[in-house]
Amino acid sequence: MKKLLTSLFVSLCFFSLAFSFDFGLNVYNNTSFLKQYKSQIVLQSNTAALWASQRAENYEAVGSISYTFNYLQTVDSSQIDLGIIDLDYLYYTRYLNFEGQVVDTLDVQVGRFLTSNLNGYIFNSKLDGLKAEASLNNLSFGAQILYTGLLLNKTSPIKMSSVDMINAIDDKQIFGSKRIVYSAYALFDELAFRQNVSLEFTGQNDLNSSGEDSVNSYYLSLGFNGPIIPSLGYNLDSVYELVNSDQVEQYVLIDGKLQLAVPNIKGQFSAGGVFSFALQDSDFGFQAITEKSLSFVDPFIVAKNVQSLLFAANFNFTSFLSLSAKLQSYIDKNLGSEDAAAYRGTELGLVCSLIPTSDFSVSISGGLLFLDKNAVVEGSSANPFKISLAASLFI
Repeated sequence: MKKLLTSLFVSLCFFSLAFSFDFGLNVYNNTSFLKQYKSQIVLQSNTAALWASQRAENYEAVGSISYTFNYLQTVDSSQIDLGIIDLDYLYYTRYLNFEGQVVDTLDVQVGRFLTSNLNGYIFNSKLDGLKAEASLNNLSFGAQILYTGLLLNKTSPIKMSSVDMINAIDDKQIFGSKRIVYSAYALFDELAFRQNVSLEFTGQNDLNSSGEDSVNSYYLSLGFNGPIIPSLGYNLDSVYELVNSDQVEQYVLIDGKLQLAVPNIKGQFSAGGVFSFALQDSDFGFQAITEKSLSFVDPFIVAKNVQSLLFAANFNFTSFLSLSAKLQSYIDKNLGSEDAAAYRGTELGLVCSLIPTSDFSVSISGGLLFLDKNAVVEGSSANPFKISLAASLFI
């Protein structure tokens, strides 16, 4: 009788907890055809993510676990990756309202969640840790401390040192690079003349090794954005980086953009550029914690040693149909020499997105890279391209 009552109590607790959560299944498919330099590749990625969430006025609890398998086909062979099971998110967020007592609001988040620095150029990934943000009038400020060592080796985007690169291809390594990432920031909304200002300090410390193989880096970011005239706005972000490895190095990254809104055609046009440079002679460039690719066709084109000029247009024709196009030029710079910067090529990109319902979406993306003849390796294609079809279904 005692065992029966215990079983009934446990079952009651389980079902009470289960029915208090919302459950769902998200299915994603991404199929890409790539012609890059000397190879032609068809890559298909399939993901099924099971999620559960509970939301109330003053808190939120979310969990998601996914299974992903990939299919790769080249001219000579094909390969099926049986895939991995990964914990996407598992976090709890508490929303506190103090109504002007010291601060107006305070949000605290703990667990595994998607996070980034303010401009997204230093890190942008799911990580484990704690984040807190408070607001008072037009001032928002916050801090976060995160750990990267619980991400699976196959999915970890952290590859900052030679130790990280070696471990990334080691099948015996279950978890990825072990680092502590932290940041503190302040946001001033409409500080003066409707201009917004952001200031942030970010750092990461290497827990993998010590000595010459250890890479620690620190970043100071300053950002401005706001309207110039009612239909024209700007965004300017700058990052100063101090890298402490076998020697101390300093880098600067600047990202600037002008944005023009044209309501009559439901469009927005933008022009800008990303520029990075070293403050000393160096064979390296600006090093992010997680690299952000500038190119759709070639993921190895990053802000580390490439300058970029961008012209883009976005059109929202209806609530479910949008189209975007970009023309982006890349300029190589040999950081360790006195050689002048060299033009690498220009990329043309198009993205068409269709969202007929809130539960289904599909998009087709294409990119064509026109390489300069001096940047083409003998026997390689001068015009690599990529076409990708992505679909998602929420059940």
